[in-house]
Amino acid sequence: MASDRFPPDGWSITRRDRVAHAMIQAVAGHPSGMVVADASGVVDYVNDRFTVLTGLLPEDIPDLDAFAHAFTIAGAEPFRGMWGRIAGGDPWRAEFPALHRDGHHYWVAVEVTPAIGSDGGIAAIVATVQDVTERLRMEEHIRRVQKMQAVGVLAGGIAHDFNNILTVILGHAHLAHDSLPPDSEARDDLAQVLTAADRAKGLVNQLLTFARKERVAREEADLGALVESALQLVAPTIPHDVSVRFDRGGDPLPVLVAPAQIQQVVVNLCRNAVDAIADREGGPGNIVVTLSQATADAVRSVMGTRALPPPGRFVELCVSDTGCGMDKATLARIFEPFFTTKPVDRGTGLGLAAVHGIVAEHGGAIDVVSHPGGGSRFTVFLPLAGRGPTRGREAAAGRGGRVLVVDEARALGGVTAQLLRSLAVRVVTAVLPRRALALHAIAPDRFDLVVLVQPEAGAAWKLLTLARAFAASSSGVPILACAHPDVELEGAASAAAGIGWIVRMPFSASSFVALVGQILDERASRDTQ
Repeated sequence: MASDRFPPDGWSITRRDRVAHAMIQAVAGHPSGMVVADASGVVDYVNDRFTVLTGLLPEDIPDLDAFAHAFTIAGAEPFRGMWGRIAGGDPWRAEFPALHRDGHHYWVAVEVTPAIGSDGGIAAIVATVQDVTERLRMEEHIRRVQKMQAVGVLAGGIAHDFNNILTVILGHAHLAHDSLPPDSEARDDLAQVLTAADRAKGLVNQLLTFARKERVAREEADLGALVESALQLVAPTIPHDVSVRFDRGGDPLPVLVAPAQIQQVVVNLCRNAVDAIADREGGPGNIVVTLSQATADAVRSVMGTRALPPPGRFVELCVSDTGCGMDKATLARIFEPFFTTKPVDRGTGLGLAAVHGIVAEHGGAIDVVSHPGGGSRFTVFLPLAGRGPTRGREAAAGRGGRVLVVDEARALGGVTAQLLRSLAVRVVTAVLPRRALALHAIAPDRFDLVVLVQPEAGAAWKLLTLARAFAASSSGVPILACAHPDVELEGAASAAAGIGWIVRMPFSASSFVALVGQILDERASRDTQ
């Protein structure tokens, strides 16, 4: 049985000295900062790592009381209760902000452990110090991402349900508006309803963008050119006492993006900067927009393990302002939908939420640095394009005359049918997909267009399966799909299913009718050739 004495019986002084030397070497080379003190708290040893972490030399901490005051922001307050734990023979642990001797702030994890001697008393006290700034930053990043995902799911669900309601409102209001004489007072009232519904549609689209459920065709474009055009759009709204400078660098920066969405990002960030400058007291303000290739370290610091890019594969878009800045509480919520510090009549709280959704949907990330009174800096990271520009699918040709509308949701199908009848074409509406397929199979050439309305959110497979069945029955029939915004249909899957056109609900009645008219006219033109 091993003895509790040190050195154990039978050990020579030489062996004891070797063990002591090995222990000293282990402490000296430990990756954590280490401080060793005697039972009364007088410091006997400080390793080099502690000096690197804190900037303090051994003479700066003669005892543990000095150690407790030396590098914390709040003095000895974080060490409250330490001596009570140590006296009871238990280790004491805490994490708190610290101040390096050179002036920069960081977070440390400190553990102070009593070493119990053979007599049961405290023989020594060992304190370890670790820099945990990066770990805490990553934990906060993960919490923020999870929070934004949860809010996005909620926002997407609300927007989807509201979409169905808006589709019915817009469709019936459009029909009622067009059925009234031009001098009717009710016609003017319905025009106001249509205007308000269109505004609501815009809000829903921003919510869906934040929820990262809106799929838009992308193309390769020079980010510098997109930013420049966006700044031209926002220029008329910039006050005369606010200067805007754009530094785009030298080389083109190709990105695979939805151009209108990236322009929306720049416009929203610039408008946010203008509002921040307006809220600051005194003097004119400045907005600086810069473009450059991002370093791999900069991307990893924001995106964490989600991105391990080789150098030069991300582009960095920065929008800085000299505005009022933000405190930590505001920073934690700025990307939440409907959160705003502006008065009711100055904003909806959806601008930055839409920015967050667009950037995330493009595989990028956004970071914000701000301090009260010190302005703000928004940094957007986007991946550089790795392939050539995408090309839109050529529209299928067709002839007008008779349209088959398939919709299990009777309200949407009824509105769709009524809108199509305004084109003076015959409309056949079917609620059951089996009946619709039977009608089509009997005489495929009888129908000049098939309109499929997605039955429910998330059921893209039903829409694609039904489209394949119609395409198999007659390979030449044009198929138009009315889909929910949160369903991905563009690409090879929809093309393989025979879907030639996709409109997102809620759709504009006029644009929907115009699209159907175009499809029917093209088919009629082709058949007469």
